[in-house]
Amino acid sequence: MFRINVAGASLNQIPRDWAGNTERILDAIAEAQKLGVSALCLPELAITGYSLEDEFFCPDVAIRAAKELKKIAAATVTKDASRRGMIVAVGLPVQYGNALFDAVAIVIDGELIALVCKQHLAGDGIHYEQRQFKPWPPRVLQAIKLPGWNKEVPIGDAIIQAGGVRCAFEVCEDAWVSTRPGAKLAQRGVDIIFNPSASHFAFGKLPVRPGAPFSMVGRSMLPQERFWPKVLGFPSKMSMSPRLR
Repeated sequence: MFRINVAGASLNQIPRDWAGNTERILDAIAEAQKLGVSALCLPELAITGYSLEDEFFCPDVAIRAAKELKKIAAATVTKDASRRGMIVAVGLPVQYGNALFDAVAIVIDGELIALVCKQHLAGDGIHYEQRQFKPWPPRVLQAIKLPGWNKEVPIGDAIIQAGGVRCAFEVCEDAWVSTRPGAKLAQRGVDIIFNPSASHFAFGKLPVRPGAPFSMVGRSMLPQERFWPKVLGFPSKMSMSPRLR
């Protein structure tokens, strides 16, 4: 029987803490490798930290994030010649054309395979992602070469196939809307849906979740396995409201 060990890591990432954020990501990868994990999903914008706010507009942020991604990709290389390296998904901002996208990089065995971009941006309550990012249109796939990387890879609404398993991604808010990508991904034959998230801390959030679109749509329409790692701590985005994510 075919077996795949999948894991999600919730990390205490801190905005602008480049060295610390990368170190925590590398520690999570090392721990997952010890446990024999095949695919590891890390949080949304894990490389930069979520709440950089308007600092995202600084061009150096996306460039530095791509540089840190190279260190992370190198850590996914397996030392065991009998098995393929681990799949790792990690969030970072990506500049494509004249716009900035909230993206997830998928790396396998040291190689960047693709970048999947968030399609629905949070703009209610304390969220204002639409100020910094642009939503990616569904079913659109382009090509990009990140700063410091030598190879073009797909960017957009990508499905990753590895070891006979089809993996796809929703990014945080994508799973909170009634038009969530997961329904279409199910029709495209996806086996696993990952959701890297940076959902903030809020008192009273737990009772909200059973009625949220990711629960209602997920149970009735999405037979796939789903994984939801998120950021811990999140000091600058705490809320008392149970209505906010």
